Amino acid sequence: MRLRTPWGDGPPPQDKDVKTQRDYLTNLIETLIDDYKGKRDSARSASYFIKAGVIILGGATTILLGLREFTAFKPLHEWFGIVTLLMSGITTMVTAWEGFSNTGWRWSHYRNMLSRFMILRDEFKFQSYDKSEEEIAAICAKTFQDIKDLLHEANRNWEDKRFSVGKGR
Repeated sequence: MRLRTPWGDGPPPQDKDVKTQRDYLTNLIETLIDDYKGKRDSARSASYFIKAGVIILGGATTILLGLREFTAFKPLHEWFGIVTLLMSGITTMVTAWEGFSNTGWRWSHYRNMLSRFMILRDEFKFQSYDKSEEEIAAICAKTFQDIKDLLHEANRNWEDKRFSVGKGR
């Protein structure tokens, strides 16, 4: 299994000031945090938009169906029927798209991973503060392994989710 990272299969973008493993890991963790912040925000916006759209369309469809029955709206009876049919169809399509794209799950997944990378960053800074070079090297090795483990776990979660969507679960 190959390690998937936000920048592809290669190394992360290098900063000219990166001279040590510690600098490299700090840069790597910050890159991952920035990447997951963007993904989290995008998934959150999409989730809100889809859920709000379904709520508004569903409510408006119900109201129009109810208004259609009043005599004051008899001249618009046919028009209300066409509009409610279109709105109902659009609501179904948006709901189906949410079932396919899983923006709520993505938002939760990205938020979870972001939180874990932020904790990892803070632990790394705390553990490597005021340590000898040998101790920092050991901390760097452990932190790099933790990063790989988190990325592998994220990849497994995506694979499980893709498989379950394909199976209708």
